[in-house]
Amino acid sequence: TATDLAGNAATTSGTTTFIVDTTPPAVPTALALTAAGGTSQVANALNGLNTNFTVSATITGDVGTAGGTAELLVDGAAFTPRVIASVANGATAVSLSPSFTTKTAVQAAIAEGTRSLTVRLTDSAGNTATSNTLGVLADYTPPTASVSRLNAQLTRLTPAYSVTFSEPVSGVVATNFAVTKGTGISGSESIGISSSTPPTTAYTITVSNLTGNYGVNSNATFDLLLKPSAAPVTDAAGN
Repeated sequence: TATDLAGNAATTSGTTTFIVDTTPPAVPTALALTAAGGTSQVANALNGLNTNFTVSATITGDVGTAGGTAELLVDGAAFTPRVIASVANGATAVSLSPSFTTKTAVQAAIAEGTRSLTVRLTDSAGNTATSNTLGVLADYTPPTASVSRLNAQLTRLTPAYSVTFSEPVSGVVATNFAVTKGTGISGSESIGISSSTPPTTAYTITVSNLTGNYGVNSNATFDLLLKPSAAPVTDAAGN
């Protein structure tokens, strides 16, 4: 029994039981990004028209009876404002969405390029575990195209053109092109397309079924017009 200098004996204290938890939770897995807004959404990618996104992750193991939290990080840093979601004990998944409503907000938060997103899970005791990275393509720039004639002589019955895009694209079809015909050129043209397996940057366009006195009449000309709005021509991010 402990006593003080005056001889007073200390009373026995009650018993306090507590749990020491230093074990981190299991790391979140199976991260996936789903874009929102704009005219196209590509998995794990952001394009110039997307206005927000959601990242989902799988949760395994225990986060404590009081539950925990999950936070979304970009390149290892927190968003401003922070993107945090509650995780109930026993939960098997979590979804995290910023409060963005405009493409400007998305592009300010995630710089163009290949970005790394992670989810940091914190259990009720304050232990943390961070997921492996999810690589996300942030591409806010639409592709551009240039057209050049491959056979310069107007006497060719089957003119051919080279169409080169600034980056690999998919979805190039005949309706993306039109032929303008000058005086002396007639016929219902047929447009053919050849390339390596898309997505790719280089396409060869051939035009057949044109008739006329090429080169004889100064107005006997034709030209190829690119119409990307006629059918979706998109890059890897959906621009």
